Amino acid sequence: MSTRSRIIRVSLLCALVFPDSGSAQTPAAINTARVDSLLDAEQWAQAIAELDKQLAAAPSPALFSLRARAHRERGDLAKSRSDYDAALKLDDKFGGAYAGRAATRLRSGDAVGALDDVAKARRAGLAAPALLLLEGMANGQRDNESAAMTAFTRYVEAAPDDPIGWYYRGYTHGRAGRHVDAVKDLTRAIALKMGGAEVYRYRAISNLALERTAEACADGAEAAKRGDDEAAQLMQQYCKGAN
Repeated sequence: MSTRSRIIRVSLLCALVFPDSGSAQTPAAINTARVDSLLDAEQWAQAIAELDKQLAAAPSPALFSLRARAHRERGDLAKSRSDYDAALKLDDKFGGAYAGRAATRLRSGDAVGALDDVAKARRAGLAAPALLLLEGMANGQRDNESAAMTAFTRYVEAAPDDPIGWYYRGYTHGRAGRHVDAVKDLTRAIALKMGGAEVYRYRAISNLALERTAEACADGAEAAKRGDDEAAQLMQQYCKGAN
């Protein structure tokens, strides 16, 4: 798997949720508690069905944006993009919709479009730190390591208790061959309860580069246990007989 496709897949291990900004508001007559509950439970199809009913009754930018997120998490990027476009047609100052559309564009491989939407979200008044994650991911997809590192470092400074920032900065350090820094950041992500297997695999790769075979094999084993086939291959290649 290429670096570009890998960073896109990993980027959506965590749900990027952006606060509404600008003038977009859900009409007071519509109660979104059920939708919020379904989204929190990652019940995307049920959330879409509920939002279909609510949008038929009273279209609003906020509801279109919520349905766009659900479509994205189900992998239907065309419908997600269409709903964000609909939200912005109703309110072109809705910063949260620009941010959400940036996430959808990023998943589809449109890094330039994602960066454009990040800029539009900021111009609309959205100052969410998560925009820095999108900026870093998009620049990483464009192989602009310096800009990606700057964005991830700013995110770590803004949200030091969020493991995803440390993960991405560690990933970027490792990609650039700065393996000591990569191990430090990935270790911090793990200490903050980073989910998924990739954080262990990338720390294993950096530990191998540093000739720390035992540590690398322990990380590879943990990643393999979490379902990472590439880590399992790594174990077979480097860790036979390792203590």
